[in-house]
Amino acid sequence: MKMLTKEDVKALTADQKLELMDLLSESLEENNIPVSPEVRDEVESRLTTFDEDKKTALPWRDALRQLAP
Repeated sequence: MKMLTKEDVKALTADQKLELMDLLSESLEENNIPVSPEVRDEVESRLTTFDEDKKTALPWRDALRQLAP
């Protein structure tokens, strides 16, 4: 397999870069990503808060309207 160089990546279009990012992220298995226990705990905490707040959360446009004078 040929490795991409920085120049190869720079030559890609934005759509090609996004496709490459998707392929790379899909190829990673969750258990193969080194994450410290502290980071994993923080992510779990934020996901729990997100799930709990979904019921009362506002869409961005509604929140922006409330902030606008």
